[in-house]
Amino acid sequence: MKKIFLIQTTAILLMFVSCSDVLEQAPLHTPDVTTFWKSEADAQTALNALYSYLPNQYRYWTECLSDNAVMTNAWGEGGMGEIKQGNLHAAVGNLTHGNFTFWKYDQIRNILYFLDNLTNVPFDNENARKRMEGEARFVLAIKYFYLARAFGDVPLIKEKPVTLEESRNIGKSPRKEIFDYVIENVDKAIASLPDAKDKTGKITRHAALCLKTEVLIWMASLDQFHGKKMSDKSSQQLWREAASTIQGVIRSGEYVLEEDFVKLFESSTNNLDNETILAYQYVENEVTNVTNMLGVPGGVSLRGGGWASFSAPRCLVDDYECTDGMTIYESPTYDKAHPWENRDVRLKKWYLLPGEPVLRANGTYTPFESHPDYKATNAEAIGGEGGGGRSGYWCTKGVEMESLFQSGFQNWIIYRYAEALLFLAESLNECEPANDSIHWAMDEIRVKRGGLPSVAPLLGKQDEMRAKILHERRVELVNEDKRYWDLLRTKQAEVFMNPPGNILYGVNLSLEDYQNRGGDWACEKVIAEPIRFDASRGYVWPIPQAVMDQNSSITQSEYWK
Repeated sequence: MKKIFLIQTTAILLMFVSCSDVLEQAPLHTPDVTTFWKSEADAQTALNALYSYLPNQYRYWTECLSDNAVMTNAWGEGGMGEIKQGNLHAAVGNLTHGNFTFWKYDQIRNILYFLDNLTNVPFDNENARKRMEGEARFVLAIKYFYLARAFGDVPLIKEKPVTLEESRNIGKSPRKEIFDYVIENVDKAIASLPDAKDKTGKITRHAALCLKTEVLIWMASLDQFHGKKMSDKSSQQLWREAASTIQGVIRSGEYVLEEDFVKLFESSTNNLDNETILAYQYVENEVTNVTNMLGVPGGVSLRGGGWASFSAPRCLVDDYECTDGMTIYESPTYDKAHPWENRDVRLKKWYLLPGEPVLRANGTYTPFESHPDYKATNAEAIGGEGGGGRSGYWCTKGVEMESLFQSGFQNWIIYRYAEALLFLAESLNECEPANDSIHWAMDEIRVKRGGLPSVAPLLGKQDEMRAKILHERRVELVNEDKRYWDLLRTKQAEVFMNPPGNILYGVNLSLEDYQNRGGDWACEKVIAEPIRFDASRGYVWPIPQAVMDQNSSITQSEYWK
């Protein structure tokens, strides 16, 4: 079936504002309402265009904001990789850079324009209008949520688009008001959307329940860990509400964990698996992405390699537990000479690791060897001509190793069942730490997918379970744009993004150590990149200077003045 996004470009050109941000420059005229907005088909065309505003493959890059990825060229994409090196400031280009910025008020204007005109369109079935409104309100909610998550207080434009003159007088609204409006819109979406699981990429009630849960978790976390009230409810009430909300997805019985969690992120399972709740849709030869090029070094896959844009730091690889559930620093099963044995199953499935077989362009499998001393012969080696990245490890989750397509069309998963389970575990641990559903939800993933023991012994030990849940979100949701935001909301960025020496490391530096004791963390290691987090202000991003230059009503965040 052709997916609903084939009309993205046409619909956007036809229906919506082609300008930059409504808060930055004058909007162009949309089509005359006398010639459009005359039928349900018109409304559907316009709605389909809004789907292009959902999180997409460009969020793959944002793993580089955290301690989960090393960006080979940190200056790229407006200095994205430099943000985690301590170079976050109001003028850094990434804050307003193309597909990566959250500051997209032109998109918010278009969503409001859609909602404003939808009421006047004749429908044969009012349920269709109701569903369309629910889908649009979901998109509006996620846009404002991402804005408030990153920037804190931001301008709030509600229900109707504004003119250029009006926009020049709009200042910031408190973060709490933004979250209130997000919840208002997602509640309307929940009330308007069908329960049925959708196989075409449409937003459903289950997706809206996931979004509401995530927003509630953020509100509770900001209260509990940062002392910032985002609701008149207590953090405990918010945690309970989050747990109750996500149960609507889990108890539906519509979703399971897929056994093949490599194929889950490949195009062959687009809209066919039973784990995905919502995904941004890609279509072969028409709507494509560059994950296959970004996510591997030279010399590997049937394509013969990629751009080597991101490599995995040592701390991430080392964080995957041993099969006894202990860390590599504690487990008697860990062998420094054979570090990939007796480990979490996901490690070998999702990573390119030194000495492990890797698919080559000729269809054979040979050992992956990334040490810099191999750069003359191995394209995957650090410093190699083919592009070897910086650490010597690679997370290939989401990359199609067997595909010949440089431009892939694997969907970008926004919400899936595994995260729903982790939402439940985290929410219950904060409000009912002895609830058996905590270890059930965790064990569904860890035992079935990772081959790890149950976390039942941690039940009731709230701090230990909280750390285990944060760990599980790191290793299960890697490369899905979750880690950085988890560290911000739990106030753990100052811990994990300020490691000893403020350095992220790679493979062991000497060739002998690399070959004979590759898992010995005490050996001197390759320096992958610096990492530094300023706890005094880094939990909220600065308002982009370009925005303030064009609207004097918008002032800088208190943390960045």
